[in-house]
Amino acid sequence: MKSLGCTEIINCCLTKIICSSDVSHIHYTITTSFPASPQFSSFSLTIKPSWSFFPLSVSVPKTSNFPETIWFKKFPFPFIMVKKIVKGPTGSSKVKEQWRKVYDGIAKMREGIEAPVDVEGASTLADQTLEPRLVRYQTLIGLLLSSQTKDPVTAKTIEKLQSRGLTPERMAEISVEDLAEEIYGVSFHNNKAKYIKKTSQILLEKYNGDVPNDFKKVIALPGIGPKMAHLFLQICFDRTEGIAVDTHVHRISNRLGWAKSKNPIETMKQLQELLPKKLWGEVNELLVGFGQTICTAKKPKCNECDIVKLCPYYKSKHKD
Repeated sequence: MKSLGCTEIINCCLTKIICSSDVSHIHYTITTSFPASPQFSSFSLTIKPSWSFFPLSVSVPKTSNFPETIWFKKFPFPFIMVKKIVKGPTGSSKVKEQWRKVYDGIAKMREGIEAPVDVEGASTLADQTLEPRLVRYQTLIGLLLSSQTKDPVTAKTIEKLQSRGLTPERMAEISVEDLAEEIYGVSFHNNKAKYIKKTSQILLEKYNGDVPNDFKKVIALPGIGPKMAHLFLQICFDRTEGIAVDTHVHRISNRLGWAKSKNPIETMKQLQELLPKKLWGEVNELLVGFGQTICTAKKPKCNECDIVKLCPYYKSKHKD
């Protein structure tokens, strides 16, 4: 299955089993290529008689197992053809229906907890006394360095670079080896040194040393992924074009049942289907801080969490 909550065609077969004693109905069984799953509350089956151009839609409640048996009214010609089966719309499952309550619960917990992202996150790294183009540049470099690196380490590394001159001009001239030594401590420092140097050269050659206000142009820079590009535009231009999904947002979204995905890109798409756009800009910092303090990757502090009664992950670990 693809993203939760979206409408899509599902491979299936509809087999006529037997005519009932009631001649006004025909008995059919649906067999599907996937198992029943808690996130699906119903399926919409659209069928079309061979003699009609008008489809008939039937809601099929979810049961614990397939095949699912349903009944249709008999038509003058008993032959019925399957048109398609689609998944229920966004918000059809119980988990999706209560997302707002869960979201507000996390927001309330975050009000009383200061997380590393609040004091050392990407929005805090640039020297705000500098000219705007350098503020944007330092924000971008901070985001690049932050990948798979803890916020305190990123902040310390940015401070070191700032003390020596964190400008596109200097970064374009410094050797990759020297730059790798300066940023030693962040993950993948050798690769990031190459990205920083190349990105700085591109910015000088194409954009007069500034970072463009364009998602496609930002994401085209070496070492910059969707999460970084979305955060950059939010921080520097107050533009929200998508949800920035990092390891915390990905993990928590899947634990809460807001997404069912294997990578951040899939999570981003599913979250954008679930959450209203007005929340896209704030959900990253909200969930990152929650993931840093309570819903941690290893040994989450469920005993300190106020939403455990609404959490599928918690329920799966405490079935008794």
